[in-house]
Amino acid sequence: MRGRGHPFPGAPTLAAAGYPTRGEIGAFPMAKIKINPLLLLLSGLLLIVAAVIGLFGGLFSSQGGEEKAASSPEPTSRLQVNATASSPDGEVLKKRQPRLQQEKKEKKKDVPSAEEDEAEMTQILLEQIRRSPDTLDLEWIASFAQFVNDEDSFRRYLDEINSKGLKRYESYLRRLERNGLAPTSNPYFFLEEAKRTRFSRKGAAKKMEKHGLEWLAAAYYKEQMTKGGWAAVDEGFMTAFFEQSLRLYTALVDSARVRGGRLTTQWQEELIRAHEVRLMDCYLRIKSLRRNALEPLANTSDSAAVAQLNQDRMQRQINTSLLALGQYYLHEAVNESSDIRRLRYHAEHTFQAMAMAYQRKPSDEALAALRKVNEVQRLYLYRMALVDWKKAREAVDESDVDQADNLYFNANKHFLQCMSRWEEGKREAHEVEFRRLKQEIAAWQLKKRTDAAASSG
Repeated sequence: MRGRGHPFPGAPTLAAAGYPTRGEIGAFPMAKIKINPLLLLLSGLLLIVAAVIGLFGGLFSSQGGEEKAASSPEPTSRLQVNATASSPDGEVLKKRQPRLQQEKKEKKKDVPSAEEDEAEMTQILLEQIRRSPDTLDLEWIASFAQFVNDEDSFRRYLDEINSKGLKRYESYLRRLERNGLAPTSNPYFFLEEAKRTRFSRKGAAKKMEKHGLEWLAAAYYKEQMTKGGWAAVDEGFMTAFFEQSLRLYTALVDSARVRGGRLTTQWQEELIRAHEVRLMDCYLRIKSLRRNALEPLANTSDSAAVAQLNQDRMQRQINTSLLALGQYYLHEAVNESSDIRRLRYHAEHTFQAMAMAYQRKPSDEALAALRKVNEVQRLYLYRMALVDWKKAREAVDESDVDQADNLYFNANKHFLQCMSRWEEGKREAHEVEFRRLKQEIAAWQLKKRTDAAASSG
């Protein structure tokens, strides 16, 4: 075969004729440019290094911007804050949020909790109790009692009971005489007859009102006639007598409330009077007991156990009546909505009774009632402050100087009394109003001085 070993037939002839071969054609351009491969390698390395430097430079510049933003001062105005928050780079505001939230939390921590308010109010009440009288004597009874507030009114009450008891006892004797029966000499028999009327199925109210009270009076009459007067009556009998009396009057009050009408008030007053009589009776008997039994036996070997037992029993009766009267006045104060004078009267008597009861023997019942009546007092003092404030303005408009001075003084006093009964967490709500009142009083005083100067000039 022709041309074996050559890619093209006739190749030797072309080379011999002076034409370039295929290998010579492919090598012709390189032979002309002469590019060194090392240059290509170096240029590639330079591009890679530049890319790496650019990458690290971008990272460092980003970190520097964040550090600069974090250490920059806070915006000094609301407009700057809003502008920062609405910018695309809002990370600065986001990083400040934890600090703002922490400041809000610290402010919230300054507001007392409900437990702290209650503890503070308890301390306020205990301080008020500490400043109140701690001795139940004739002076305290005179300032507290409505009906039996001295020894004379106490004696008159006993005379009424005695007179009613005499009539019932004489009626009892006549009935026994007609039936040929012998009368009893036991006064507790009449107490039991009075007790039975409270459990009558028919006409219980009428039987309690007529027969029950008369049997009670007959019991006292028989006892004091047998012993020779009130001072000689046994303390045990008087305890049983007052127990039945108070239960009977309480039943009459409950019955009157069911039926309605004015009888409720009547029997409620009788119940109060019975409690006041027991207070006075126990006080006078304890005083006599100490003078005639406890003090003489104090420096001897003789036992005063019986006298001490009687005294302790009467002290418990006093505490029971104080709590009962305090609860009654508290109920009246809470339910009084129209007459502010009655509300104040009942609130003050609640505090008197419960503070004395707590001083004599601390109890949750007394403290709870004092906490409740304190709320009532705060409300009525606040109402009185607003009423006096309004009337003071009217007096200023009418140029009634003395009346305005007096009303501004009362408004200021009532505001102070009101805020002294608020816990710290609730006191701030009234401080704004109180500052306004003080500013108005200052303006009024300035006006008076100005008017006086103008009139004298």
